[in-house]
Amino acid sequence: MTTDAPPGLSVQDVSLSLQRFGLADYLVFSTMLLVCIGIGVYFGWKDHQKQKHKAASSVRRGSEALDYLVGNRRMKIFPVAMSLVASWISGIALMGAATETYLYGIHFGFIFTGIILMAFSMNFIFLPVFHSLQITSVYEYLEIRFDTRIRLLGSVLFTLATLSHLPIVVFVPALAFNQVSGINIHFITTIVCTVCIFYTSIGGIKAVVWTDVIQTVVMVGALILIVIKGTADIGGLSVLIERNVASGRIEPPNFSLDPTERTTIWAIFFGGGSFWVAKNAIHQMMIQRYLSLPTFRDAQKSLVVFTIGITFLMSICFYNGLLIYATFHDCDPLTTKLARAKDQLLPILVMKVFGDYPGLAGLFISGIFSASLSSLSTGLNSLAAIVLEDFVKPFTKNPLTERQTRYLMRGTVLVFGVIAVVLVLVVEKLGTVLQLSMSLVPISLGPLLGMFLMGMLLPWIDAKCAFAGACTGLTTMAYVVIRAQIAIASKEIVHPTKPVSTAGCTYHFDNVTTVYQDPMIHEEFDNHPIAVEMDNVYREYKSKYNFVGVFSTRSPRIFVTSAELAKSILIKDFKNFHDNEFGGMTDKDLDPILGRNPFMLNGDEWKAKRAEVTPAFTTSRMKSLFSIVEDVGTRMTKYIRQNKNTPLESKELAAKFTTDVVSSCIFDTDAQSFTNEKSEISEQGRKMFDSSFLFVIVMIFMSLFPKLAKLLKIGMVSKSVEKFFTKLMAEAIQYREKNGVQRVDYLEHLISLRNKKEISDLDMAAHGNPDVQARLRNELLNASTDQGTITYDSLLELPYLDQVINESLRLWPPAAFLSKKCTEPIELNLTSTEKKLIETDVCAIIPVWSIHRDPEHFEDPATFNPDRFSPERGGVSPYREKGCFMPFGDGPRQCLGIRFAKMQVKRGVYEILKHFELTVDSKTLEPLQLDPKQFLTMALGGIWLNFKPISV
Repeated sequence: MTTDAPPGLSVQDVSLSLQRFGLADYLVFSTMLLVCIGIGVYFGWKDHQKQKHKAASSVRRGSEALDYLVGNRRMKIFPVAMSLVASWISGIALMGAATETYLYGIHFGFIFTGIILMAFSMNFIFLPVFHSLQITSVYEYLEIRFDTRIRLLGSVLFTLATLSHLPIVVFVPALAFNQVSGINIHFITTIVCTVCIFYTSIGGIKAVVWTDVIQTVVMVGALILIVIKGTADIGGLSVLIERNVASGRIEPPNFSLDPTERTTIWAIFFGGGSFWVAKNAIHQMMIQRYLSLPTFRDAQKSLVVFTIGITFLMSICFYNGLLIYATFHDCDPLTTKLARAKDQLLPILVMKVFGDYPGLAGLFISGIFSASLSSLSTGLNSLAAIVLEDFVKPFTKNPLTERQTRYLMRGTVLVFGVIAVVLVLVVEKLGTVLQLSMSLVPISLGPLLGMFLMGMLLPWIDAKCAFAGACTGLTTMAYVVIRAQIAIASKEIVHPTKPVSTAGCTYHFDNVTTVYQDPMIHEEFDNHPIAVEMDNVYREYKSKYNFVGVFSTRSPRIFVTSAELAKSILIKDFKNFHDNEFGGMTDKDLDPILGRNPFMLNGDEWKAKRAEVTPAFTTSRMKSLFSIVEDVGTRMTKYIRQNKNTPLESKELAAKFTTDVVSSCIFDTDAQSFTNEKSEISEQGRKMFDSSFLFVIVMIFMSLFPKLAKLLKIGMVSKSVEKFFTKLMAEAIQYREKNGVQRVDYLEHLISLRNKKEISDLDMAAHGNPDVQARLRNELLNASTDQGTITYDSLLELPYLDQVINESLRLWPPAAFLSKKCTEPIELNLTSTEKKLIETDVCAIIPVWSIHRDPEHFEDPATFNPDRFSPERGGVSPYREKGCFMPFGDGPRQCLGIRFAKMQVKRGVYEILKHFELTVDSKTLEPLQLDPKQFLTMALGGIWLNFKPISV
């Protein structure tokens, strides 16, 4: 392997050995920050001197804003060009370009064609217009050409897109700093952002530009040193070329016309070129610097320097991607988890190349942060310009005084800076939502570019047409971009990466990818299902601790890694953990259905509701409901026969069966799921449990800001769903009472509760392999009556059916984890010799998925083996005793409906296996993977089955 690690080392040892950020490195990094502060103080002092001069002389109104935002339009060409380069190349671009090349090759490197398109467009279309108007806000042009509405639309879109982008700009280099030093990400981001806010607020555009110059020098110097030293270490340029050509990373442009391919020369030129034009020619952060130059000729010169500089810098970034592969060609850091995230690849290369040279690693980190500080400071200064010019001046009757202008601009920088810092603190917890929020940038850029081009090139277009076009463009872009992001997150769109190898690794990484590698878990390093994320934590720490501390959104939690401790929390220490975490997220007034469900209730309310509901699941009631389930099974068989030549998705089939059973047993209504594909009950049920994008947003918002969610009256279930099921329950009750219908079923029990305790209709609506296959079919048929059916008692006495269901629940528990809230402080055993106090309101996460698939508890856990639950081995009892089998939870808060659920599952299985032989259809993705979009454990793409009729 290319990392010189002695034999016997683990990947953790190698990772720690690479964290050699010494005193010299900290001094270099600190010096960079101090220089930035010094520049801000210098220009702040000069500004103070000017204010004293203004007080003694007559100065025209507006000079304060002119000086702070565009340097009185007297900036110099070279510093402005360097500032443009620095603010364009953020830490994201520095590390992202290298990562892109490492993973996908150099195709994206042909973006220089788009850069050329950008340069020509700016020189001949945009800069002449903006410079001749002498404006400060680029969106002021839209008002001059169209009207105020268009201007405000552009300003709002820019503000939202910038605010969503700035936290990422700082967070990504913080990952690099964490990789090389081990220092907490949020600690360093807070310090760096504070420094940036300080020098930007007091120094204005001059401080921004001159700090950018220093930061550009540091950034370019660091990158050049990496190129020179890294290339020499691998044996020269010829070795780099040879290894990358062999892996397919160096290849000619892709001239394919297939629009589904990831990077073609056409997509890069037209798509990438349009993006570069929009991000440079109509973007406040970029144009504001061009407008700080005295003449149009100066702006043209600055554009030339910027184009050459950005092309050179991007080339270095792409080269570094090739260098990373050439260095780690036989031991991929992502596979071994030496790099925990893709953006840590370049920092790992740096520590390998510079780790033994004091100060050089610090220079690299300074370069990465320099790029990000430049983008952050420029963004804050531009936001100050937008607020002043677009949001304040047009709506004030009297012109602002110089003092008011000064305070407004600096206050804007401070406020938006603080917002950026706060967003950085939560940015890594937002996952896919964060990715979607970043989509505001491309969503807004397209329509904005269209408006500017219409204004400059199509003189007959008026304001109404422009506004209509902008709205249409926003809607279209929002759908395309967000739908694409969702498709990527859910792995509907998967782009194959270039090949990697671990054949040359000289350190052990089995303890990270785990001794037992679950075939359900595919390490993609992003968009993980939550079960996979939890499994990584579980397997890394289970041998060391009984639990570890983790953060979920903003809340500290304990993550249980011991089955014995899990059992204790659920049973022995139940009095200390008797509430479910999700109970606190619902409110009976906001969510009348979920808020009254026993699972969501806490404390005394849960005890009272459990006492009410438990009698509904007695043996006599189960027997009375059995015939209803049997009837639904007959309808299901008929449905399958009607579709015998078509593969059926198992989850959808099970949903139809369950919907009909539940609606018949609880609402005394035929849901018609098997006869009407769009039956109203089925559609409303899907709405209630659908993990849509909006549902995910609501869940995350309620988790992050529970009090604000209640204040805003945000509920988990839509009002239309709530009204539908409430009305359905009321109509079922009315029918029974009016017609004197009496049945020993669940609805009858709820009616009796209502009559005794006056519970409402809302309360009532809230309850609401071939060898294995052949063996199970034989058991079911042998238990059948002469009439070809099966009784309730016989169904409960089939041991192999129990084994199959239990093994299915072990591999696919309904929920990947349980989360129990601590209701009384308790000391738990961290290790055999150490205890830790768990405070009230801290939640304990029990990773059911991981415990069920732990080879310590289940031999060969990835194999479907019902015999592990055979009566000879004690059934489920030995596993429950150890606390390693809990598909429905355990203890007093075990699922109340477990008997009812198992009864209908058994009857459904009987009906299917009695009449059909099952095979898996090719539409099923194999090996099975978890669907990252779902909160419950579901297979990505579904499990599609073929049903071959058999004679009984």
